[in-house]
Amino acid sequence: MRTRDRANNIAIAYCFITFAVSWTAWIFAARAGSSPVEFRVFALSVKLTREGALALLGNIAPGVVAILMLLAGGRGLRPLFVQFSLPRCSKLLCLFAITIPIALNLVMLWAEDGININSLDKTLIVTFSKTFLLNLFLAPLWEEIGWRGYLLPMLSKGNSLRRAFAVVSAVWAIWHFALYELILRVSLFSFTINFIGLVAISLILATLYFVSGQNLILPIVFHVSWNTALYSVNKIEPTFHAHALIFQTLVLWAIFGIMWFLYRERIEEDAGGPAAS
Repeated sequence: MRTRDRANNIAIAYCFITFAVSWTAWIFAARAGSSPVEFRVFALSVKLTREGALALLGNIAPGVVAILMLLAGGRGLRPLFVQFSLPRCSKLLCLFAITIPIALNLVMLWAEDGININSLDKTLIVTFSKTFLLNLFLAPLWEEIGWRGYLLPMLSKGNSLRRAFAVVSAVWAIWHFALYELILRVSLFSFTINFIGLVAISLILATLYFVSGQNLILPIVFHVSWNTALYSVNKIEPTFHAHALIFQTLVLWAIFGIMWFLYRERIEEDAGGPAAS
């Protein structure tokens, strides 16, 4: 009981701090304007607008807060490093993590704009590849470190896996509200549909995390592929019409349902207890 209560209290503190940092950064980003900011990372010169820099700060906050809390707790970063070993899963699942987000967004674009898949040129492929590599070090990496690499295992201590899955997914989706409202400026109706889709994506990411042996690589790859596909195919997330968003959301929930059906026993075994307990 004490272990569960302590873990839940740490989880609550993590969520509170992360929301405070991210939402504050996004609020200031919405008011910052487009004046340029330039800084250097190693030998690279990076140029961003003030809005972009603050938006990025809000995006990476989940991972930064998780790292700081690990260090403050005296555990060091070993619990995080072990989650970056080679995933214990099939190559087919690795291929799934890369291709499904791309395929789904291409289908969405085809349904919306009637794109001819054969017309995709080399420029788009090159842009996609560069965006994919860049995203490996941006929001998806830091979000997965925080939400799946820190919060999900923390809530799994003493709580059922289903409850941990549900709480992390709901919190992650709610966390996106300020980003969608202030930075992406989508309507409340659009966010409501996307909220349901975000919950499904989080459940897929959590499933990939446990199926691969509590490993972050597959969730990061899926997340990077999803964000890259949205940017490369759709330019900005999310701009699909309501009927397309609803279809996308249904497909995401179907994907999670199939994954849960196929891998539930493996997840239970890896987590050390029944998922339904």
